[in-house]
Amino acid sequence: ECFDADESRPFKEAFMQPLTKPSDVDDLASLEQPPTGVGGWLLVLCLMLTVVGPVISIWLMTQVHAAFSTGFPGSPGLQAAILASLAVTAVAEGFGVYAGVGLWRVRPGAVELAKRALLLALAVDIATTALYAALGQPPVAEGGFVRGLTGHMIPSLVFFTLCFGYLNKSERVSATYRMRD
Repeated sequence: ECFDADESRPFKEAFMQPLTKPSDVDDLASLEQPPTGVGGWLLVLCLMLTVVGPVISIWLMTQVHAAFSTGFPGSPGLQAAILASLAVTAVAEGFGVYAGVGLWRVRPGAVELAKRALLLALAVDIATTALYAALGQPPVAEGGFVRGLTGHMIPSLVFFTLCFGYLNKSERVSATYRMRD
């Protein structure tokens, strides 16, 4: 016999314990709670709404203005249509920034406001893309109507779908805004 009964006691106590002790269960419960606060993908969404989106939008608006402005002197209707589309785009971007700041500051109703801002941005993108397609000008007319239209709209649809889905399904969003909404 290698061990007497007293020598094996520490071995049995160390390895024959139940796998969970009350303190372990408490630690596991804290691990199962979803993250809260503006971080992770929620932070990325806030940055997209408040910084990246407006910068991209300003750049695109200057490109559209430059592409159409040569036709303005001969067509006041073209000028009015393009300036109106740029104004509507700017308003949608401003609303997106407002919604992004609301998300960032964890304001009541921020999630619903962000969803509305995303819907507005998508609607404006569809309308302005249709306008540019009807006018036969860049960015849609390059490479053929259908190819230009789908090439321009697919990124918007993907972005909208991902962001809207994230706001609806995220545990972080749910935990962060639960008490606020």
